[in-house]
Amino acid sequence: YAAVFLGYLEFYFTADRSITIRILCEALRTPDGAISQEEFKALFETEERIFRRRFREMTESGFLVREGDRYRPSVKGRWVGRIYDVFIRFLNLEGG
Repeated sequence: YAAVFLGYLEFYFTADRSITIRILCEALRTPDGAISQEEFKALFETEERIFRRRFREMTESGFLVREGDRYRPSVKGRWVGRIYDVFIRFLNLEGG
């Protein structure tokens, strides 16, 4: 039971606090399925250097695809983003 509980906590805090998951979910929620760094910056109070580094890392790791100044989740990014988006909505973490 302890392992299941610890697994749940890890998933919960990742869904609630991860910038990576926030970027994927916010991009998936836009009409064209993409988001710019400036649009993300306007949504969340995050230091610019942190989210710029995260966008770069997510592009390098294959979670995002850059299209001009916008970023679209890759197939891998959409899969991960949708899983967490369902979980975030279920736990009502959208405002967090």
